[in-house]
Amino acid sequence: MGARVPDRQAALKKLEGFRLDGIVQQMRCPFLLVHGEGDEQIPLSLAQKCFDAVGSKQKTFRVFRREEGGFHHCQVDNVTIGVHAMWDWAQDVLRPGT
Repeated sequence: MGARVPDRQAALKKLEGFRLDGIVQQMRCPFLLVHGEGDEQIPLSLAQKCFDAVGSKQKTFRVFRREEGGFHHCQVDNVTIGVHAMWDWAQDVLRPGT
């Protein structure tokens, strides 16, 4: 079981080392980032910064708006739209079976 921390501030301090910076720049495979425009855990600006840093030449950033659903973190307000977008992307980009 993971180590426990006493409060939110201690948790954020513990997570400081868990960053994708320095890693995403090295990515070369097709890359998809899905994000809810109203995500309260990860601001859209931070998701955009991550996407911009990805080193892949073939990358897609799909932002879900309130009116279509998928507006919240991990598309919890409409999980189906997020799942469908990911499978559609995989079919279009990775071309399974070809």
